[in-house]
Amino acid sequence: FHAARALLRAAPLAPRLDRYVKMVNWTVPEGCIGAMRLDSTSPDRHCSTLPHADCAAVDDRGRAVPRRCLAVRRAAGRALRLRRGPLLEGTQAGNFIQEGERLLREFIDRHGLFN
Repeated sequence: FHAARALLRAAPLAPRLDRYVKMVNWTVPEGCIGAMRLDSTSPDRHCSTLPHADCAAVDDRGRAVPRRCLAVRRAAGRALRLRRGPLLEGTQAGNFIQEGERLLREFIDRHGLFN
């Protein structure tokens, strides 16, 4: 776990590692969205360069949705793309964490800590 933690701290989080989950027929309260329009050619990439507090999602009109506005509600015909953090799958740090979790489970099973 310490090696994975050191790798995560040493590597800068690249904006390309953010992923966006599309939610169809959901939106946020209209009065809460800031007036900041993102780059129309790639709003997700522009959002990834901003802090999560300022851009936690992108609405269907290409506007940034701050984290404080993420009280989602149903709205037919609307869409929202929620910003998720960086993926660890396939990285060296992710492999260390996965192996550490496997070893911990094996240790618990072998020594009967949760019987």
